[in-house]
Formats: sequence, structure tokens, C-alpha cells
Amino acid sequence: MNLTREISLEPVGQISSVPQTQDEKVRAIATMSDMLLQSAKDQSSDVYRSREGLIDYNTTVKSCLALLMSCLNRDFSLTSKLEAIIHFKMARILFDETENLSDALDSITRAISLVSRLDDNYLSLQMEILYFQIMFKKNRLQSLKLLDRKILDLQKLNDQSLSLVLQFVGLQYIRVAKDSSVYQNMLTDLVRKSTLHSGRNPHLLAACLLYRINSSIYSGNLPIAQKDLSQLETLIDKTFPIQIRAMFLLSQLLCSLMECDPVKSKERIYMVDQFLKHQKSKGFANWKSERFLIMVSSTVENDNDRHHQTPLAIEWMSSTEFTILTFFYCGMNYLLRTWDGKQRALTLFKMCHHLIDKELASDFKCSLNELESKTLKLRYWKILINIYEALDCLNNGGVLAFQAKRRSSSKDFKPLFEFIKNYEGGQFSSQELAVYHKLVPQIFYLLAVESHHLGDYERAKKFYSKVRKSCTSMETELNNRNFVNDDTVVSLKQLFAGVGPERGGPLDLYNQLYCLSTLNLYVLNCHDVIMLKGRDKSESQTSNQLSKAWKLRGVLLDDLHQMCSQQDNLSQSDPLLTATMSLISDLNWFGDLARLPKINFTTMGSRELEKLCSIAPYLAAMLFYLRGSTGSGLVGSDEEPKSQQQIKALKRSFELWVSAGKIGRTGSKSNNLGYLCATQMCRVMESNPIEFSLEQVKVQKEFMQKVKEDDE
Repeated sequence: MNLTREISLEPVGQISSVPQTQDEKVRAIATMSDMLLQSAKDQSSDVYRSREGLIDYNTTVKSCLALLMSCLNRDFSLTSKLEAIIHFKMARILFDETENLSDALDSITRAISLVSRLDDNYLSLQMEILYFQIMFKKNRLQSLKLLDRKILDLQKLNDQSLSLVLQFVGLQYIRVAKDSSVYQNMLTDLVRKSTLHSGRNPHLLAACLLYRINSSIYSGNLPIAQKDLSQLETLIDKTFPIQIRAMFLLSQLLCSLMECDPVKSKERIYMVDQFLKHQKSKGFANWKSERFLIMVSSTVENDNDRHHQTPLAIEWMSSTEFTILTFFYCGMNYLLRTWDGKQRALTLFKMCHHLIDKELASDFKCSLNELESKTLKLRYWKILINIYEALDCLNNGGVLAFQAKRRSSSKDFKPLFEFIKNYEGGQFSSQELAVYHKLVPQIFYLLAVESHHLGDYERAKKFYSKVRKSCTSMETELNNRNFVNDDTVVSLKQLFAGVGPERGGPLDLYNQLYCLSTLNLYVLNCHDVIMLKGRDKSESQTSNQLSKAWKLRGVLLDDLHQMCSQQDNLSQSDPLLTATMSLISDLNWFGDLARLPKINFTTMGSRELEKLCSIAPYLAAMLFYLRGSTGSGLVGSDEEPKSQQQIKALKRSFELWVSAGKIGRTGSKSNNLGYLCATQMCRVMESNPIEFSLEQVKVQKEFMQKVKEDDE
């Protein structure tokens, strides 16, 4: 979120009216400069698409600056306040529209010097914010020190509200410039202080809470996000800007998605859907731009206890972008239930693509820098959505045809394949790479999953390893972002583009892709070890391969054990990841894997396993099958024989597999796990003649044969 205040000069009327006083003449010239700049912004979409109007755009910007410069002519006797505002407007244009930071700094320094003679802390505050933003690009450490000093100055004036505003503005810069622990500590302190002043400034507290909720969700810390959401829910009322309500609903929806809670998801999808329908019915009357205002109340004790209202603008997103993001999050929730054959996720993703294409074709009225950030964000979303569509395709047995010669034949994944082609061909600028680079680990994961699915295990291992190297806190050749010289610049670009900065993002065991790649790589590593142990160890090649496999196994086991032991990492809050870990734990006792050293995973309990049945029935079916086959991890009464518990687990697996298979989208009658369940039940019964009669075994064998015939 960006937090600024617009400082403007009130127009003297229509341009056709004749200014009489010197003051009116200056105001008229400044107004003309504003209108001229806005006329350039009105054409920015055409300039951005064709580049032919770039010279005209820059010429207009120069004309705006020239008009403002003319106001500083000695013929005009300007008041200090008016002169300060002219310098401020020049600094803003130089900062927003050009790369001339030196002149921008000179202008804002002059403005601050002039306004310091006045008794106007609020005008001074806005100029200090711009000064900080300019300085951050020139010397970030010095700028952060200056910000701290200004915050202390406001606190000395007993103006806690405006000092909180400055802290809020500075947070996003601290997020990309300092260690994540520093950022989190400052954010926690800001929420605490805002809570103390919530009676006077509930909107500011809401903005601070939303900032921390966003940060907590981004880093995978759901407990903090849920706690803040509960506090925010009691705070929001009808006086709040509609965008704050929208942020709250989206955050709730995203939390339920990360929890994989179908009941909460259904409730929150309904809530956000009703909100969206209501806003559409009113034509988004209170949501006409990406900016909305909150009012900050402030009382300065040594200023005769004067009460002030300062309007502050928060940059977020347009109503169309909110609609896109709502459809995307709802689609991701439904993606967990694609086995039901209703294809709701794909329908919503298609609606997202339609809205993004429509938005990209629109004429935006903003600066070129703002337009670039908006365009990069929309294109980033389009590729990201296509990645989830590709994952859905793989989950349902499809093939993506990632090989270059086959990409052109696939229309469903055109945005994804075009991105890969342009990325491999070096077609992106450094500005584009700063944003798009975040997609690379997800594409590596797609390549790994498809290769794994097709049985190309060597290729799969290569890309799973690349994901781990891309998402680790250790510096590797894949996460050094060598297309720019400064990580902070990259993260700031990502932040302003609305895609989340890499700095401070989840890494290692807090990163979902890292955890999933570790689990999949471990399974393939187990396969390698078993296969290599069966070969002639006297061959040097086999010996070297086995040595490398054992070495990799040690690295993976270290990560897997940490997943189980650490209470704050991703595996503790992600039920699907927990279920996958439990599945691998059960596999330790099955077939050839039983010959390898065990992982001390905590197996999923019966209550969690039953909950999993409604979220991921195929995964639950596999867990029941393994427990029924191996006899490990079973939950039953002490009086019930183990063989009976095994049969119950195998029957539950069969029921889940058949019920999910019947309503699956593929329409396939294949029920191979069902046949394995029926076969395994026969084996358990035959191995326990005391518990099962010959007649029961006979009936089971007939059933097994029927399942086999149905499968054929």
C-alpha cells in the first residue's frame, strides 16, 4: 500500500477568466500546469503501446515544469507558502515523471526550507514524505535515518497520529531495505500503537492491521493473520471506505484457502460474492479509482490543543482488479475440488483472463511509471492464473507439452508458453524481469511435476532441485537476480507493481514450493537408492551414483525432520502438506521402502484423516490403503483385532476411490486402486483364518474378480 497526500492549489475558475492579482496569476499558471500534465496522462496508454508518442509526452512534462518555473520569476511576489507549494509540485513531477533525482531533491529541499518558516506541520509532513521517497532512491540508509528523526520530532510535539502516519509510509521501504525481522518488529509496534489510538483513528488502525494481515499471509503465518482479522472484524463499520471492507473479505478468503477448510471457504466465498454483486449493482459508486481516502485526526498539545483532520490517500487496486482477484481466489478454492467434475475453478479462471484482457485494452489515465506497474501486474496475474490451470491439467492426467517444438500446438497455455519463450530468448527488460522473475520457481515446479508424471525421473529431479535452489535463503545461482545490481530495487519494483516483494517472502521450510519439491525429491531419491542397491556395487559408476544418492538423502532428511520438529513452519498450518508427509511416513512401511531407514513423521490422526476425505479424497484413499495394507498407523479399540482394523481401512479406501472416481471429470472407469484394495482385503483375510471364515474369503475373491472385470 502506498500512502500519500495530494497537495494542490485551488483553481481560480475557468481558464477563460482573467486573473487580477499576482496570487491569482500564479494559481492560474499552476492550474494550467496540472491540466497539461493530466492531458498527457490521458494519452499514456497510447504512448505505452506504440512508443511513438513518448517524445510528445516528455515534451508535455517539460512544459509543465517550465510553467511552474515561470511562477518563480522575480516579477511575482509569492508568499512563502505559495512558493513552497510550487517547489513541491515541481519536485513531484521530477520524481514521478523523470529520472532527475538531483533537481527533484533541490526543489523539495527548497520547499521544506520555506515551509519551516510557517506554522503548518501538515504541509511540512507531506513534503517530508516526498523528500524521504526521493532520498530513498539516492541514499536509502540516510533516508531511513531521516525518517526516524522526523518521527521523533512529531512525537515530541505529542502528535502520535501523524508520527504513526510516517511510520506507516516508511514501512514498505523498510520491508525491502532491511532484514525481515526488523520489518516484522516495526509492524508489530505500529499495530500496538495504532490500537492505543484506535478511538481517534480507527481507519488508520484498520490500514495497519491490513498491512500486517497481508504480511502474515504472505509469509505463511496464519495464526497472526487470523487474530488480526478477528480484531478488524469488530472494528469495521459503515463509515469505513468500501475498499477496506473489500480487503478484509479477500484476506478472509485467502486464509480459508490456506487452511484448506471447505466449510469456511464456502461461507467466505458466499460473503465476498454477495459483496461483489452489491457493489456491481451500484456501479461501484464509491470505488472510482485505485486510490481511496482515510482521515487522520490529530491534536497537538502545544498548539492550543487544535484538532486537525488530514486526508491521506492509500493506493490499492481498481474495482476491476478486485473482481479479478476475487474470481482468482475463489477459483483456487475450487481447485481443491476439481475431482467433483464441476470445473468451477476453470470457469472462474477463464473469467479472470477475459477481465484481464479487457483491462489491458483499456485506456488508463495515469503516469507512464504507474501504467508500467499496472500493466506488469495484470500480465503477471495472467501468467500466474495460467500456471494454476496447468497444474489442474496435470492433476487430471493431462500433458502440457513443454518441449519447445510442441508448445505452439497448445492454445490453453498460450500465456505460459509465450512467457517461457520470451524469458529463454532474453526478450524482457530488466524492469519486466524484476516482476516476472518471481514466476520462475513455479514454472520449474510445473516442469518437474510433468516430468515426474511422464516417468522422466532424472529431468524431474533436476527441476525439483532448481525449485529448492530458487526458494532457499542460501545464495545460489538461481536466486541471485543477476539482471539488476540491487535487490532492494527489485523488491521495491515488485511491491509497487502489487505482486509482493521477494525480500521478506517465505523461504526454505516456510515456502510451499520448497516443501513440496523436497517431498517429491525424497520419493524419487528413495527410488534411486532402492534401484542402485540392487545393482552390482563393484561397478564404479554404480558406486558413485549410490554415494551421491545417499548424500542427497541426508540433505533431504534434514529438511524433512525439521518439517516435523519446527512448530512455526508451513507444514504445521497446511493440512494438505501434512497429509502428504503422513503418506510418505506410511510408505516407509510399504514394499521396498521398508528396507530403508525410517523417517519419524507424526502420522495423521483419524479425525484429521476423516476431514481430509472431503478435501482430497484421492489422497485420503491412498492413506487408508497404505494403513490397511501395512497395518501401521491404524486407530481402533484395543479389543478389535488388527486384521479387522485393516479391513475397515481398506474398505474406506475403496469407498473413497470409487465415489470420487464416479464423479470425476475424466469419465474414466479406471479403478486400479479399488482393485488393489479388493486384492489386499483378500490377502489380509487369508492371512488371518481365525478372524475370517472361508466363506468370507470366497465372497471377497468374487468381489475382487468383479472389480477387475469392471476395470477392464
